[in-house]
Amino acid sequence: MADRSDTITLERGQFGDFEIVSTTGQSTLITLDWDYPGIASTFGWSPCDCGDTDGTVDCDHRTASEMIESATEYLDDHIGDSVTDPGYFENLNSDYFTEEEVNDNRRTGV
Repeated sequence: MADRSDTITLERGQFGDFEIVSTTGQSTLITLDWDYPGIASTFGWSPCDCGDTDGTVDCDHRTASEMIESATEYLDDHIGDSVTDPGYFENLNSDYFTEEEVNDNRRTGV
């Protein structure tokens, strides 16, 4: 499980997308604009004051397209910001396999 004291930093990707980099050296590239509202929320953005949407579906006040555009602008403005890692880099395999099984799979390429 990720240590909740680990932080993640928002960085610019190579092609205008975004990358999240953890203090442990792990990173993930965020290329789909559909994912931008969730990532932006992690860094402090809010899709709508109504609280009825995550930014990927319309609410009574804004369309999903407007919120995705807003999230993109927010991310552009917050390159270099760091926040506590909410668990982006937790080892999901640990929910299904023991640590020994995960290590065996890594050695054998399974």
